Amino acid sequence: MDRVFEMLEKKSPLFSVIVPTYKISESNLRQCIDSLLYDSQDVEIILVDDNENSDMCGKVLDEYAEKYNNISVIHQENQGVSVARNVGMSIAVGKYLVFVDPDDWVAENFYSQMTLAVQKNPSSDVIILAAIVDYNGKQFTNHFWHTSRSFQGTAKDDLELQLIAKGATSYFPTEIGVGVPWAKIYRNEFVRESGLDFNPSLRRMQDNIFNMYAFEFANEIVYIDEPIYYYRKSMDSVTNKKNDKVIYYFDLVNDEVEKFIQKFNKPKIFKDALHIKRLIGINSYYKLYFQFASTSSEKKKMRQEFRELLEREEYANSLKQVNTAYLLPKEKIFISILKKKNLRIFSFLQTLEKLSARLKSRHFS
Repeated sequence: MDRVFEMLEKKSPLFSVIVPTYKISESNLRQCIDSLLYDSQDVEIILVDDNENSDMCGKVLDEYAEKYNNISVIHQENQGVSVARNVGMSIAVGKYLVFVDPDDWVAENFYSQMTLAVQKNPSSDVIILAAIVDYNGKQFTNHFWHTSRSFQGTAKDDLELQLIAKGATSYFPTEIGVGVPWAKIYRNEFVRESGLDFNPSLRRMQDNIFNMYAFEFANEIVYIDEPIYYYRKSMDSVTNKKNDKVIYYFDLVNDEVEKFIQKFNKPKIFKDALHIKRLIGINSYYKLYFQFASTSSEKKKMRQEFRELLEREEYANSLKQVNTAYLLPKEKIFISILKKKNLRIFSFLQTLEKLSARLKSRHFS
């Protein structure tokens, strides 16, 4: 609390940069923080240790806080990235909020470009900039939109639809969708007045839900096609660990999207996008649940659960009502196989997808 009063007594900085950390490699963490310190005048950096100072991360954060007056550290019991970000937001006093993930880093012109962006767009509640996706050293620019532009009124629907289904929006980035919290500038007063926060009950896609409401509430969103952020993406980052709750976690997100559509009376295309989102999510169900069967009895059990899932009311309705006009070519094949409700055939498709991913991984290695 003393830290909050101390900050309030000083002139509020232009930017509050919030970095949640949890079990990050020391080299990546240092690269991230070092990049944030380059030309960091008029900036407060809030580092949230989501592991209660019980590993190397907490010690590294304290080391930086001792050296730099504009860095503050919060140590908290592990509660997840949503709580960590919310805690950072609760003490941020900057005019604008900026989120950075601890295994990423920012360009040298990070602050100068953001300063220029807010000066040119003082009425914008959310400003989005481009990013660079780093695949083990090979880098590609990720344009969140194909050109710089402003979004207001119903034009914001195209951004919101990016958060639900690729084929439902008129443009989808080549690497990463617009739902991520980084490479964005949020006006702090707008965030507080709108009551925006990250939902701790969501273990997946909480960023998408946060931005869905942020885009809806925003008077104006501006996209500037200038890359300022480096997103580290490993081709080997996909987990093979079984998750018995993966369907439950995805259902929570789908329910939140459905509530959003109903609350704001969004047009039919949003419902069409949700049908696609619900069905495409079964890809993850397979990778994190259905594929984990070794004995004949386990495989039989999984086949039965797979059929029962597709016969559940919401999934059955999505299979019946899915609008093929919004499906990508690969998605059309995927959903046509889903309609057979046969886990063996579905598993074969997943094997082909895995082979394709390996070939892509070799290309980037």
